[in-house]
Amino acid sequence: MGFTIAEMGLAEPLEREAELTQLSALLTAAQNGRGQVGVIEGPSGVGKSRLLDECATLARSLELSILRARCSELTRDHPFSVVRTLLEPTLVRADEKTRTKLMRGPAALAEPVFGPREAFDEYGVIHGLYWLTVNIAEQRPMAILVDDVLWADDFSLRYLAYLADRIDDIPAAMLVAIRHGDPGADSPLIAHLSDAAGGPSIRPANLSETAVHALLTDALPDREVDADLTQTVLAETGGNPYLVVAVADAIRAGDTPGVTAPDSVRRQITRRLSRLHPATQTLATAASVLGDASVLIDAVRLAGLRPDEGRAAADELVAAHLLVSADPILFGHRIVRMTIHDMLEPRKRIAFHAYAAKLLAANRTEPEIVAEHLLLSGPPRDPWSVSALHEAGRSAARKGAPAAAVR
Repeated sequence: MGFTIAEMGLAEPLEREAELTQLSALLTAAQNGRGQVGVIEGPSGVGKSRLLDECATLARSLELSILRARCSELTRDHPFSVVRTLLEPTLVRADEKTRTKLMRGPAALAEPVFGPREAFDEYGVIHGLYWLTVNIAEQRPMAILVDDVLWADDFSLRYLAYLADRIDDIPAAMLVAIRHGDPGADSPLIAHLSDAAGGPSIRPANLSETAVHALLTDALPDREVDADLTQTVLAETGGNPYLVVAVADAIRAGDTPGVTAPDSVRRQITRRLSRLHPATQTLATAASVLGDASVLIDAVRLAGLRPDEGRAAADELVAAHLLVSADPILFGHRIVRMTIHDMLEPRKRIAFHAYAAKLLAANRTEPEIVAEHLLLSGPPRDPWSVSALHEAGRSAARKGAPAAAVR
């Protein structure tokens, strides 16, 4: 997109003073040794991720360490994927002496998550992960931030729920964002996290007419934003911050406001992508297939580009605000990735996922992730695909995920 809310020069999100106060209180409590759970919930685009960004900024100002993960539908059947995103960087960066200290005592039970995984005792591993978290928090108070938690794998959700029940005595604040309308909203584990929250859920509301006017004024510096335009955009978007920014960007590109906001956003993304170099469009497509947190070189190979072409294309996608990070790949919003992915013709989409499966398998990616792409590429038509699906099923079964194995 042409702008993101955070890039408009606004010191803090509009009309979010109460929410920021709640977040600040949670972080201050963690700094003082009293852990709590906080839940941010609301519809897509209302600003949950922006509040997590602000939470990370506040945590840094309080000198808290930050463990952060953004969940994805592509890894929902990959056991402990969110746990690894949260905790593995700390272990990787630690020297041998520090790692030994972090994995001491009951935390050693968590070793199967970070090394070769055979059959393991689920309760023992989750108990070990809890103690690993305790040991990390002993180094420095911390904030644990999980976006789109409804897409987390079941094992990671069990870890989060287990930690939530015992977080009072840990200098850690755990903040999870729940998007309304995602699958899994009725999950008992999600309900458990909500029940464990130390206070009421943080529910950012859509923006008022005054705030919409302020966003438009910042996004359209060369245009007078009058009451009629403000009211039109408010009617289109309902005051949803992401959609307001997207419609403003469409106006800057020459569109006239007056169409339904979600359709406008999709058309705007399609139009913006069409203006980019063909290699950049191909890389965007490959990135949408692989999803958030994928490695740039994998997307470049999937797109069939040279490394120098791929790097230039990634930089162009960041400059166009379709990506907020090139390596690892991170889209500005889920609707951006899904729109680009859905633009693919069915046959091409199937072919991309089939190629992605082989590419990731060659890189020794977890079998379950390879299987996700195979499942999106239609019925298996060759012995390798059948073998890869069987391997993923056996791997999931060994890890105690029978539903994923059957799927």
